[in-house]
Amino acid sequence: MMAWGCDGSAWDDAGDWADLAENRYDLDTQKDFQLITTWHDDEELNEVFAYSMCWVAEDPALEIKHTLVLHVASKSDEERIMGLLLAPLGD
Repeated sequence: MMAWGCDGSAWDDAGDWADLAENRYDLDTQKDFQLITTWHDDEELNEVFAYSMCWVAEDPALEIKHTLVLHVASKSDEERIMGLLLAPLGD
């Protein structure tokens, strides 16, 4: 989970707490799914997407099966966000 923008740190924390609660705060439990969270207060959105793609590309054991983009704002920015998400690395 990569949080960006207003209260990014709070969204990051909420993801961590939800993941802990899902596993009943048992840090020793082995599971097929692991939530990794980061927040990005000072980066441009295109840098956040590039970071996520490079991070996954560096570890061949990682496979992203599903992507969810949750955009919370007073107006839609779907075209720009989807363009950044689907842009090839290096753009």
